[in-house]
Amino acid sequence: MPRMARRDDGDERTMDWDEQERASRWGASAYDGAQGRRHGSCFVSAEMAFIGLGAGFYVALGHDASAPTAIAVGLVVFVLGLILCQVPVLGALIGVLLAIGWGVLAGSLATSLGNLVLGIVVGTIVGLIVVGLHLGYRR
Repeated sequence: MPRMARRDDGDERTMDWDEQERASRWGASAYDGAQGRRHGSCFVSAEMAFIGLGAGFYVALGHDASAPTAIAVGLVVFVLGLILCQVPVLGALIGVLLAIGWGVLAGSLATSLGNLVLGIVVGTIVGLIVVGLHLGYRR
């Protein structure tokens, strides 16, 4: 039967026996770090799904490919992206490159509103946030 456990931040949640054992063996901070990495994994998976969707649309619309071909390209890009993000050095490099790409995209969208300084600031902030998420996922 799960029991309620209070974490350092005061949040109460249920923990099963394996989680209790893991938390007591490695300490609550190690357990919370594992939970944080799991949330980073969701971010990277969603990002790769978005990139795979974009690749599929690009192949379908830009190269006039059939729907099954576009779906296959999207799935291959998604799976390869997830696999490459697991390689230690290559995953960090891909994370930094994706962060630069998201920063440039956000900056160009903000610049299109008419203010270059706003574009630079927004692009820098978004890039730093994404780099933090990617490098946090890598730990």
